[in-house]
Amino acid sequence: MSVDETAHANLVRYQRRLVTQNMKLFGDVTVDIEAIKEVISHIESVLSGPPPSVSDAVRIALDIENSAAETHYLAAIRESASGITGLLNNLESLDCSHCGVFEEFARHRSYPFVSDIPKTFSKIPASAREMPSPADNTDSIPPELLDKINNYYIHYESMDYYELLGVKDYAGSDAIKHAFHERAKEFHPDRLMNVSNELKQKLNAVFGKMTLAYSTLMSPVRRKEYEKIRTSRSRH
Repeated sequence: MSVDETAHANLVRYQRRLVTQNMKLFGDVTVDIEAIKEVISHIESVLSGPPPSVSDAVRIALDIENSAAETHYLAAIRESASGITGLLNNLESLDCSHCGVFEEFARHRSYPFVSDIPKTFSKIPASAREMPSPADNTDSIPPELLDKINNYYIHYESMDYYELLGVKDYAGSDAIKHAFHERAKEFHPDRLMNVSNELKQKLNAVFGKMTLAYSTLMSPVRRKEYEKIRTSRSRH
């Protein structure tokens, strides 16, 4: 979930830049600011208090994932130009996936609140959720890029962070940043619109680890810790 949320956050940052650079693609979108503030306040109170139990943490996560703050982009989906809806639908898809993970975990553990778990996004009017399914344009992707994505997906779990980003283990922060931006041009899930769910899942998995690699190597402390683990593995 941590890797998934990191990739999720990067999608949001990418979308924010996209909106800023293409304001004309959006109309006037109504956002429930008070609902968002309420959820943020709730999160801050949880973080500032004693660590919750696993059961309470899952319940809180489900409350947040099913909150109005997590669905405010639906208005943007309805009101934005067709060229942008794919980006926002990807965000909704990730939110639904996150809810599913928490719901399955709660039911598996037979938590007492499991019967109170609402159907994911059930509070959202059907008219807001029913978006036309985009056509799969996987066939329009260059074969060499498809091969590269598939090859990375096969090997990404066994690749170390330097291999994943394509840099030497002595690379500086500028080189790492440049390499990550180059990888994002190919592997960012929102770079390829309307592709098959299978390919989208591969991109999310690979780019999620690339994001983790980037954030680790750009932090002196975390990079030093990673180097110790990497050196230890190479000795065995």
